[in-house]
Amino acid sequence: MLRLNPVLKLLISIGLFTVVVMSLVLIISVNRSPGDYGAEVVVVEAELPRVPGEIDVLEVQSMNLSRDQVKLIANSVFNISVDPIYENNSWVFVSGWKELRIYTTGNIRFYDHEKMQKTFLRREEIMPIDKYIQLARDFVEKLKLYGLIPWKISIELNKSREDVLAYDETIIGTINGSRTYYINNVHVNFDLYYDGVRIWGSGGKVRVYFGRDGEIIGFIGDFWNIKSTRKVQLIKPDEAIQKLREVGYGSSMPRSMISRVVIKSVELVYYAPTPGAESTVIIPVYHIRGFLIGKNNEEVEFVQWVPAVY
Repeated sequence: MLRLNPVLKLLISIGLFTVVVMSLVLIISVNRSPGDYGAEVVVVEAELPRVPGEIDVLEVQSMNLSRDQVKLIANSVFNISVDPIYENNSWVFVSGWKELRIYTTGNIRFYDHEKMQKTFLRREEIMPIDKYIQLARDFVEKLKLYGLIPWKISIELNKSREDVLAYDETIIGTINGSRTYYINNVHVNFDLYYDGVRIWGSGGKVRVYFGRDGEIIGFIGDFWNIKSTRKVQLIKPDEAIQKLREVGYGSSMPRSMISRVVIKSVELVYYAPTPGAESTVIIPVYHIRGFLIGKNNEEVEFVQWVPAVY
């Protein structure tokens, strides 16, 4: 009978155990990859974020703004001096083409409709980006003086410099076969953060619109008056990717046609709904971007969110 050295026997045992474990992991990976929700292959090309074990759930509360307070803001900041009406949880001012809406939750919408629609600039009339940024910062700082921005919310320029200043380019006409381009909808974008987590969604914008010579002709500000109600346990980013397969990709491409999913970014954010609700909750979600590859090699970008709590 062959006698094995005890050390050799231990190494063989460890080796067999490793093979068994690696085989089990491989089987689990293979079985989980297709999933029960589709046959597409999911490829993660993003660095998954490091997240805490728990996070705050935020509740939106009324700021209890009085008529006199909103009239002061309208006159001092937006140069509107008419009396407001109260409707749909907001104070509404209309003066000619100007419309200002200040929600009880702290959100603001202001548009000079005539100038928003009719201001078209030539490329040489566009000011340097730093000039627009400074004007936008000064405007936001002015709003802070009236207590509309909660101290727990921070406002920062969009991290992507390409998205800080945005605009639309429009062809107005053709002269002697040469196209004439004009620019409108010029605006500076800011991001909102609560405790280091970005507030995202239809109610997560701070945007300053500019007309000619840097005049401010529109503004969106989602300064939610919020407080933390409780802490909840977060799911991990890799679990969120599995849930993405369950909820779908929010794309027009039929599920049966998707052969491959490439995930380019995963971010933990707070999802903020459209302003107007008297009371609402802002919950943490994972904001996932990527693109889908169809069986005919068609590529379609997608943006989807997945709840980040159990």
